[in-house]
Amino acid sequence: MDAFEYQDEHYLLIADTGDNLRFRWDYQIIIIKEPSLNKMPRKKRSAISPAWSFVFKYEDDKSYDVESVAVDSVRKKIILLSKHTSHAYLFELPLNPPDNGQMPTAIKVPELNDIVKPTALDISVEVH
Repeated sequence: MDAFEYQDEHYLLIADTGDNLRFRWDYQIIIIKEPSLNKMPRKKRSAISPAWSFVFKYEDDKSYDVESVAVDSVRKKIILLSKHTSHAYLFELPLNPPDNGQMPTAIKVPELNDIVKPTALDISVEVH
């Protein structure tokens, strides 16, 4: 899960990407507007609908156990970090992929040879 800002709105990303046994072939991203619980009537607090969601796969058609996710709102990318491999793999997806009938594909970016079994990820924007 990650919290991020996109087009002046606050969102939460929920990633259905865990795969301890590495047998899944598709994964899901769900984006919801971050609810303001102070302004929401008490009886409607559980009524949250996705702003958008999509199912995706990895570029090599393999399965990966990903428990770490972050949003790079500057580049409009979702960053995924694998866990149960000899070393960590980073993947990226478009934050809001086009609805063109094709399943979005997570693309592998450079490997992180020194990181083994990561369980968290965070992105910080540096201002110069």
